[in-house]
Amino acid sequence: MDIQNLFKQIKENNKYRKVKKGSDFNYEAYIAEDSKGEILNNIYDISLLIVYGRYSVSLENNNVKMLNGNIILLKRGSKVRYEMEEMNGKLCIINFKKDFFDTQLLSQMADCPILYDFIRLNATEVEYLVFDISSYEIIKTYLRVLLYEVSSLNKKNDKLVKAALVLFLTNLHHVHQETLIIGESSMMRDYDIGSWLKYMADNYSTVTLKSIAETFNFNPTYFSMKFKVLANCQFSEKLLQIKLEKAKWLLSTTNLSVTSIVDIIGFKEKSYFYRVFKKNYNITPLQYRKNRNQIQNLDSIENINKADI
Repeated sequence: MDIQNLFKQIKENNKYRKVKKGSDFNYEAYIAEDSKGEILNNIYDISLLIVYGRYSVSLENNNVKMLNGNIILLKRGSKVRYEMEEMNGKLCIINFKKDFFDTQLLSQMADCPILYDFIRLNATEVEYLVFDISSYEIIKTYLRVLLYEVSSLNKKNDKLVKAALVLFLTNLHHVHQETLIIGESSMMRDYDIGSWLKYMADNYSTVTLKSIAETFNFNPTYFSMKFKVLANCQFSEKLLQIKLEKAKWLLSTTNLSVTSIVDIIGFKEKSYFYRVFKKNYNITPLQYRKNRNQIQNLDSIENINKADI
C-alpha cells in the first residue's frame, strides 16, 4: 500500500470535502501542510495524530516530542500546536465525530478496556494517549488499512472505516503494555488507575509504594492489592516498566550518556540497569539507540514508500 499515493488521495479528497463543507461525513483525514501551525477542532470528538519524521506537539501545557512511528490518540483536542523538527516530515490527522462511535462499534471494543474507556470518556479537558508503534509491523499494517479507508469519499464507506478502526485499535490494545508511553500521556486522570500511573510516570525516580499510597490516601497494603487488580501486575513491576520506558524515550530523543540516564531514572547501579534493559528488550541500551536512529534516518520523506508506518 503506497503511502505516497495515500497522502495524495487524502489531500485531494480533503479539498473536495472543503468545497462540499464535509457536513455529511462523521470522519475526516488530512495532512498538515505547514511545518508549524495549529490544529483547530470544534466538531470532532476523537483524533488520531500520526507522525512521520520528528515533531513537537503541544497539548494543554505539555509539549510532547514525537518521533517517526509515534501516534497520539486525542480526546477533545480543540486546539493543538505542532512544529516540524526536521525537514520533510509529515503529520497526518484523522478526526472522528462522536456519532461515529455507535453502539455496535463500542461493543466490539468492550474487551479492550483502556481504549474502550478512552473513547467513552466524558472528558471536560483534553486527554491523550501516546504510543510508539515503530517496532510493530502488524499495527502499522492495520494503520495503513485505516488510512486507505478514510481516504475514500464514498459516504457508504462508513462500515469499512469502522471495521478498519476496530482492527487497528484492537491490535494496538494487544500490545499497549509495550507501546503506550505513560510518561507522555495524560492517562485519563478521572480514572483511579490512570491517575496512579500518571503520578508514577511524573515521579518515577522517587516514587515508592508507601509514598503513592499516602498521596492518594490509602493504606499501603490495601493500595498494593487494589493496584494489582486494576493494573494486572505488581506496583514494583509497573514502576520498573515505566523507568525502562523513560530510558528508551531518553535514548531516542536525547544525546545523554547511559550513565546520565541511569541517574535520571533512579537506578542505583548501571550494571543492574543494563541487565534488566537487555532482559526486557533483548538488546543493550546503546544498541537500542543505534537502531532507533537508523529507523529515523531511513524514514525521511524521500524514503516514505519504505516507511515504517
